Amino acid sequence: MSSHRILNYSLRPAKNIERKMICEVLQRLIHFGNLNKYQYVGLGSRYFSDFSLIHKNLGIKRMISIEKDIDNKDWFEFNRPYKCITPIYDHTNNALPKLKWDSPTILWLDYDGHLSKTVFTDIMYFCSNAVGGSLLLITVNATAQQARSEEKVRALINEVGEDRVPRGTHGKDLSKKEKPKVLRKIIDNEIQEKLSIRNGVLPFDQKINYQQLFNFVYEDGAQMLTVGGIIYTNRQKQLLNKCHFIEFEFYKPSFEQYSIFVPNLTFREIHHLNKSLPLKGSIRKSFIPNKEIEQYAKVYRYFPTFTEAEV
Repeated sequence: MSSHRILNYSLRPAKNIERKMICEVLQRLIHFGNLNKYQYVGLGSRYFSDFSLIHKNLGIKRMISIEKDIDNKDWFEFNRPYKCITPIYDHTNNALPKLKWDSPTILWLDYDGHLSKTVFTDIMYFCSNAVGGSLLLITVNATAQQARSEEKVRALINEVGEDRVPRGTHGKDLSKKEKPKVLRKIIDNEIQEKLSIRNGVLPFDQKINYQQLFNFVYEDGAQMLTVGGIIYTNRQKQLLNKCHFIEFEFYKPSFEQYSIFVPNLTFREIHHLNKSLPLKGSIRKSFIPNKEIEQYAKVYRYFPTFTEAEV
């Protein structure tokens, strides 16, 4: 059964926060040119949550949603929120080669499954065709298996191929805490390798670099990893510097992760904390544990508020 029939993607709080953080970073791409020139490509599912957010906040009108569940085409068409979203009903491996890559692209491969060989095909196509100023995001399931050490390693080898598993990887490296780090390394290696191949025939000013921007780990049930960044030519390095991505607390250019935690708070507790934010010092007369206050203070600007409403 397709995941959109099991999960309501619009009501996942950590995912909601992640989308808003990413959208705020994407606004800095204005330094690479008018955002109207960008195309957004994602996996909209039935909810199109990321499409709605990006269209409203960035004004991008060229939007493409890839959906492999071709049996429910009419269902997806009914839920398509904007006319500017063009659906393609196919697997990403087949759909990406059908796109035009002559303009900057924001590609979010928001998979719900584990890292696999088909993901590397999509990475290869992006790295081989996307123009400077484009951005790639990859989300995969990073849940650790409950298995013996050697079985964990064997399962990862089966999923990604033995040549992609970093040397010296052991079962302890695939625990809940450590597995996202291994997956990030595998994805980063793949991007660097494919760009190196492309750069082999390019003059110096057109050679393409990759700067990681995101390394999110979060849970709305399963543990998920979102990693990604921007590609730019040597000629565009000054444009990258103007973006000042380092100003974002959740900017993570290497192996360091940014964990999104969503504290369980009542509306009254949220209103109480908001009066003291941005946080300077401690919050007085609070029954809320300090850990949850600290977690909320990090994400309050992106914190979702779900209420029951009749529309």
